[in-house]
Amino acid sequence: MEEFKPLAKSGPNRLPWIYYEMLVNLVNEIHKEEDIEKIRQKTVICVFLSLSLIETFINIYFRLFAEKINDANKRIQLIEEINKRGIDWKIDNWPVLQKIDYGQGIGQKFQNLKKLRNDLVHYKPTYERVEVPGFAMEGLTDTAVYDFLNKDDAFNFLETAENFIGEIICIGDGMTKDLIKHSLHFWLGRVPR
Repeated sequence: MEEFKPLAKSGPNRLPWIYYEMLVNLVNEIHKEEDIEKIRQKTVICVFLSLSLIETFINIYFRLFAEKINDANKRIQLIEEINKRGIDWKIDNWPVLQKIDYGQGIGQKFQNLKKLRNDLVHYKPTYERVEVPGFAMEGLTDTAVYDFLNKDDAFNFLETAENFIGEIICIGDGMTKDLIKHSLHFWLGRVPR
């Protein structure tokens, strides 16, 4: 019998649905967890998964938007930008993303999440000395970026992803906040809390 191979084609919202479900399941797992080290480990994964969800959504959302552009050159340019440019460039150059206030509210929460991810991925070790009476340890490194992660953080990362995606939809589709839940249901596969 021949092995079944998937078509590997699906609706544009499939990966956001998958990432969102993974993130919700992980946050629920963390909520039940008692071991602080496991909480931290799983919360780190929530950081990465939240940003993956956001970035995947942005790329898909604007790829669909590109198909609505009547000017072939502008459409091709946008598609190339989607495929080649990083999230920071898109924030600085795409009008919908430029309308988000990154100094407060959900824009600032997104920036904080991105900074945390960068701090974890591009960790810069320190070299520190700690002294207590009669004993000194040298060569320690500051791991606060990891050590202070907790259950609430995991939930906040999920909420940041939901709200940031909602903000993009609100601005991009000219949608009111009341209608966002319906659109988020389409994009994330379930109605966020």
